[in-house]
Amino acid sequence: MENNLSITFQLLVGEDHIAVEDLLQNPESLLDYYLADEDQTDSTFQGGYCIVVNGKKWNGDNDFYFDLFAYSLNWLKGIQELLLKETNTAEVGFWEESVAKATLVGETQLQIEDASVNGRVLAPAEVVDFELFSRELLKAGRGYEALAASIKQLIHVRGPLIEEQEGERIIQEMCGREYQQYNDAVEVLIEKRFG
Repeated sequence: MENNLSITFQLLVGEDHIAVEDLLQNPESLLDYYLADEDQTDSTFQGGYCIVVNGKKWNGDNDFYFDLFAYSLNWLKGIQELLLKETNTAEVGFWEESVAKATLVGETQLQIEDASVNGRVLAPAEVVDFELFSRELLKAGRGYEALAASIKQLIHVRGPLIEEQEGERIIQEMCGREYQQYNDAVEVLIEKRFG
């Protein structure tokens, strides 16, 4: 079953959903937004993978795919498990109450589905090409990794203009190092499995 599939990483900036590619053009605007936040809560630092299958956003019309950056790492962790053949089904919960799963269907297909902890289906089961999904996820993850690295560099360049704790908090919330580690692992596994 061939599906038209695309995956982008988007960030929630105020009320706007902004793609990583756009933020990479001007990462200073994202850093300024994070620094201007007055309540300094984790809810400021949100983003996630927007998955489009056959021209329709799979993970809903609402913002539920936006949560802490650490939750979206579950996609990379799950795909890594599947590529390693450690399991046929991986938990990939990408927001606080998500019980999303990715399940191998044979050797070449992947079924993705998401529900909330109370069982309400939020993103129905959809079957996509496993290789294509893995490569699209990696591509989007690399883009986010580059953005997190740009923000970290800007924090270090601005140095004394940013309180040390505030800068370190932004770096920690963005999980850039963790994305790099998982992206690196997934890239190697994709090459091993698919060439």
